[in-house]
Amino acid sequence: MLKQTFIKKSKYRGVNKHLCLPTRHSVFNVLSVIKDWNVNAPSSHLAGGMKYHDGNLTVPTPGRYYIYTQIYYHSTGRVVVCVNNNAVAMIQPPTPGTGEGALYAGGVFNLKAGDVISLKAVTNITIYMSSTSHSYFGAFLI
Repeated sequence: MLKQTFIKKSKYRGVNKHLCLPTRHSVFNVLSVIKDWNVNAPSSHLAGGMKYHDGNLTVPTPGRYYIYTQIYYHSTGRVVVCVNNNAVAMIQPPTPGTGEGALYAGGVFNLKAGDVISLKAVTNITIYMSSTSHSYFGAFLI
């Protein structure tokens, strides 16, 4: 299962970062960067010079990166994956109305050293975390 691959600490020895949200509900308002990532969670890790600060991952080395996120939502709403504040991918619940479920997005992007990766709520959204494996985000150099 793809999600389990990203959570195993020993799998990646190169440039990578994997972050989990803490266990609780979080509400994010329109155009807010999702900043509640728990860098101290057992499945979170940092390697190869990747930096994290205030909801942003900063790329240390130019190259092709796989950027990924899974959000377990408990409402309607949209989240975008941004590189340098430009949306490169979007996740949104498939049907209108409230509900819950996991949404995943991932893709390969050519990035330069110093590029910044973040997640932003495009509309109000409640993200649910009953464990650190429900909602996460990261990137690794391919």
